[in-house]
This record gives sequence, C-alpha cells and structure tokens, in this order.
Amino acid sequence: MEESVRQVTPHDIVGHMKARVVDEPELEEMFARLNAHHFGRQLPTMVMIEAPHNGHFAYYVPLSPIGMIGFDPRTLQQDSARIADSMLHEMIHAFLHRSTGDADQAHGRAFAKEANRIGRMLGLKSVVPMSDDAVEWPASRRKRDTWR
Repeated sequence: MEESVRQVTPHDIVGHMKARVVDEPELEEMFARLNAHHFGRQLPTMVMIEAPHNGHFAYYVPLSPIGMIGFDPRTLQQDSARIADSMLHEMIHAFLHRSTGDADQAHGRAFAKEANRIGRMLGLKSVVPMSDDAVEWPASRRKRDTWR
C-alpha cells in the first residue's frame, strides 16, 4: 500500500515556533526589490514570520527548501526604512547560506564582505568582521534616532 506524503507548509513550521506568517504585500515587494537590486534575484522567495527570538530585531531561519526571515513584533512597528534595513541584513545571511551551504555565517569575514559590497552602493562606511557594527549593520552605519 502506497503512503500519501503531505507537503510541509510554512504555516506548519511556524505553528511549532509559536509564530505567525506575515502575509503582507509590502514586505513581499520590499524583499523582491532588495533581492533584485543587491543580489541579482538569486534568493528564492522567503517566508516572512513574526516571532520574538532572543532579543533580535530580525533573524534568518535556514530551512530547506524554503528560508524564513523572522521579525520581532517591535521591528514590524518601525518605519519601512528600518524594516528594510533589518530585512537586508537577514538577506545577507540567506545569501551566504545559499551560496556556501554554511548556515552559521555569523558576522564574520564573509558577512562583512557582503555588507561592505552593498554598503558601498548605499554610501555607507565599511564594517569589520565580528564587530558590533557588523552585528547591527546597516543600522550601525546610518544616522538615525533610536528605535521606538
């Protein structure tokens, strides 16, 4: 007898994480724009979720074949520029994971190299690997008030 195999959906995954899938066209459009401009559309569409994670504003969840970018609820309350900065940071982690197979890139040399490549396009000062500036990039390189 043949078993039926059910495809796991993002909703199944986030249910275990006590998170919710964020189905907002603005976030999908933001991802598509950043992906096209900074990564040559190399990243597959990611699932956006909302769930706190150890105090991080945002985080990349390296699942296969889908990837997820998680946002702390307070991040989604910020203006679109701050949300885009958080998303762009996590997209670098996703890009490095997809291009190297290493899901644990942290904020080392590879991350700093990508952040600095994109930062040059954005007119931002460079960061050094494993620094607080790399951990908080690109917000660490922008002149803005503190998060609300």
